[in-house]
Amino acid sequence: TAAVVADQSREAAAAVGNLLEAALQLGGQDPAARQGAVGAVLPAAAASLLNIEAAAAAVAAAAAADPANTNGAMDAAGKSAATITALLQQPLLDYIASGLRQPTPISHGSNETNTTTSRHRSSNEISIGNRNASGRHNAIGGKEAQLREAGSKQRMLDWAAVTGAAVLLRAQPPPHPQAQALLGALLPGEGWRLGAHDGGCGVGEAAQRLALAFAIVSSPLFSQDERAAAVAQLATSAVGTLGHVFALQQQQPTAALLETWLLSLLDGTIRTQLGRGAAPRSAQVAVAAAAAALVDHVLRHRLASPAAAGVAARFVDAVTDAVAGSKTARRMWAGEGKTAFQRLVSHSAFLPLLMAGGTPPLPSTAARTPLPLTTLLPLVECDWDTPQAEDDQSRARLAVAQLAAALVATHPSTRPDALVTPEAQAFGRQALPALPLLLAAYGATVSVADTALLAALRAIDRLTIASGSGDTGFHDGAAVASSLSKGPLAGAGYLWGSSAVAAHRAGALLPVSPEAAAAAVTIRTQVLQGGQSVDAQRVALTAVAPRHPASYDPSFVLPFAALGLQQSTLTVAAVTEGGLLALALRCLAASNVATRSAAVEVVAAVAAAVEAAAVQEAAVRGATPRLLQDLHALLPVLRALADQDPHQEPLSNV
Repeated sequence: TAAVVADQSREAAAAVGNLLEAALQLGGQDPAARQGAVGAVLPAAAASLLNIEAAAAAVAAAAAADPANTNGAMDAAGKSAATITALLQQPLLDYIASGLRQPTPISHGSNETNTTTSRHRSSNEISIGNRNASGRHNAIGGKEAQLREAGSKQRMLDWAAVTGAAVLLRAQPPPHPQAQALLGALLPGEGWRLGAHDGGCGVGEAAQRLALAFAIVSSPLFSQDERAAAVAQLATSAVGTLGHVFALQQQQPTAALLETWLLSLLDGTIRTQLGRGAAPRSAQVAVAAAAAALVDHVLRHRLASPAAAGVAARFVDAVTDAVAGSKTARRMWAGEGKTAFQRLVSHSAFLPLLMAGGTPPLPSTAARTPLPLTTLLPLVECDWDTPQAEDDQSRARLAVAQLAAALVATHPSTRPDALVTPEAQAFGRQALPALPLLLAAYGATVSVADTALLAALRAIDRLTIASGSGDTGFHDGAAVASSLSKGPLAGAGYLWGSSAVAAHRAGALLPVSPEAAAAAVTIRTQVLQGGQSVDAQRVALTAVAPRHPASYDPSFVLPFAALGLQQSTLTVAAVTEGGLLALALRCLAASNVATRSAAVEVVAAVAAAVEAAAVQEAAVRGATPRLLQDLHALLPVLRALADQDPHQEPLSNV
């Protein structure tokens, strides 16, 4: 069988070679005629190449089963492949490099239309001349049919050329100069338009061409700078094609497959290539423009898609890292990120998508914890490692939250070690109106989605604090006492969720003057007294399973408690009975300096309130006699803990 396959391969190679030689002789020296002649044998060449590749696979399989009797067949198959590769590689690659067909829609708006249905005007041009009024409709209709027929033939030839080239390139990469020319033909900057009847190419054709370009980019042909430019070119064309896929009114199964492949291409190979060393500035600018276009396409068509929005978020993060070394690209990218963020938060689906996913529900054991809290032993004995199932709403919430965080982080001053420049502060002020939306959707948990929202909140907070240095507050590890009252998050009282919504409706979330800030404290007090601000059962879960997605994030909840105690929007009784004092004591041993600092502030505020009440022989507001007795007994311990330096090694036993 292997010998028969090898003989058939040899015959196919000889037949295609003879066809090609005859075609080139007929074409003579005229380049257009030679290209047209090559096109005439393209279908046969593609079929032969596919057959030979299949034959080689069959021979290899036979050789694996019986190596002793298939050496001759293997040699024959190899010679067949070498023969046809030598004959066809140059003409096929030249054909592609001269420009694949990117059809244009047929125009009906002119009495005289001159339309080229192919890149080869001499062989495929059909001209529609002047027609009288009575015959115009029939003439144009007939020419449209001819145009479609010619376009169909051209698409077949282009498909055959790309198919054949793909087989050839799997065996042998093209010469370096020709590879760059091929990329120019395979990767139009606007992407491949889809829909043959609307002046575009088929979904399969677009996928085939982009796959061939991907194979060329992945081959070891380019230097580092050349590869960076080729990756940017591939990203630009892939994003453009993806935009055309998104815009299809009727999504076809093949289009859905192409969409999935393009998203995986952007999220995999292209994103990985962006992190491999510095790229030329032109490549950085090009890939930043591609990322901005991707976000635009997602905002127009796919914001509710977890796959598309998630890929956009990760791609934005990758581009932010890739342009960090170029001041020009970095500034351009920051501008694109600011515009895209403003469009995202003003999108009609932004807040509904963030709210629909909701805060992760408490595990059943934690939800059954009796209140008020008396013991955590039932929670300590539970296994919290069981993963929680995610639904589409949760995945969509995560993707949108990550996209918001990624877009805010496009400004370089959001990095912890960067200076907060006046330009950065302007960026923050422009993003400030989004703060109520982000706080409304924020659940203050350590879930991945809430962590992304907190990153966006802290970036805006950082950019709007007028410090001019990289040290902007406790979330960067500085002393909490000097930063609790700074920034828009402090101005909002570190409220989140329904409390933030209520405060915003009362105009107390973003005070704009000292008078408004004083009034906001009163309103926040009323908001917090009107309902339970902190879930004590969730606090209990946080104390025993701090990494569970439903647990609170102490780095946000403890500043809320500390500032609330300082401003008297929270009572010592509420903080103690709600479990926040116990959580603060637990977090004195946290590894994060910011969390330890916030914990010290909570303990110090409780100790100060209890001590003041003892000196004045007065009651602590809201505290029962039993609670007050317990706090007095703990006062020496609270004082000692409040004097701890959070920048020293954490306490190991509290």
